[in-house]
Amino acid sequence: MKREEVSELLDRVAENPAETAEALRALWIERRGGVPVVAQLLSRRPDAALSFLLKVDGIFGDASVLDRKTKELIAIAVAAALRCDYCMQAHVPAAIAAGATTDEVMQAMLVAGAICESSSFAHSLRILQRVEDARKRSPSGGE
Repeated sequence: MKREEVSELLDRVAENPAETAEALRALWIERRGGVPVVAQLLSRRPDAALSFLLKVDGIFGDASVLDRKTKELIAIAVAAALRCDYCMQAHVPAAIAAGATTDEVMQAMLVAGAICESSSFAHSLRILQRVEDARKRSPSGGE
C-alpha cells in the first residue's frame, strides 16, 4: 500500500472511529467467530477498540513466522499462567479450531503450570536467601 493510500485510510478512520471499529468487529466475527472480551468492553471507546483489534489482528493474523495453532497454544499457556478465564475461554476453542488436539492444549497448560510452579518456588527461595543473609549480617549473628 502506498503512503498516500495509508494516509487516506487513516483520515477515513479518524473521521468515524466508531463506524470503523464496528466494521472491524464484524470482520472479526466473520473470520474468527467472535470478538475478544476486551474489545467488547472497549466499545465505549471506539478509538481504543480499533487500535486493540488492529494490534491483535496483526499479531494473530500474520502466519509468516508462527502458524495460528502455535500462537493459540502460546496464548493458552500465557492465559493459564495469568489465570485469565476470559482468555482461556477464547483461546482454547480457537486453538482447537486451528487444528490443536486436546492433548496439545493440555500440554500447553502443563508447560504453563510447570513454569509458574518453578517461578514461584525460585522467587520464594530468593526471599528466603535474603532473609538468611540479613540474619547472618545482623549484630547478633543470626542467633
